[in-house]
Amino acid sequence: VGVLNLSCPLCPDEENIRRAAETGYIFTYEDHNVRTGIGSLIGAYLAENGIRCRFRRIGVRQYGVSAGPDDQYRAQHMHEDDLEEAIRHTLAQSGRIL
Repeated sequence: VGVLNLSCPLCPDEENIRRAAETGYIFTYEDHNVRTGIGSLIGAYLAENGIRCRFRRIGVRQYGVSAGPDDQYRAQHMHEDDLEEAIRHTLAQSGRIL
């Protein structure tokens, strides 16, 4: 498992995205809406360039109520435990165990 930090979603490092896709898996994790954030940009890049890999966007899927950060992350299923479970589940579905 590798981590690629994108500091600017408008200028993603295409070479690193391609290398990440070579692992067979890309997970995006962000505290933005998955339909308009980094996940949507990476997904579009993969599709437009014919790059095949398992791809999962983890992020805000619905807007919630006011709460502290920890409660917000849990409500959006974005807590660190949720991230770990999403990765483990995806790998297990493909026959790979982490």
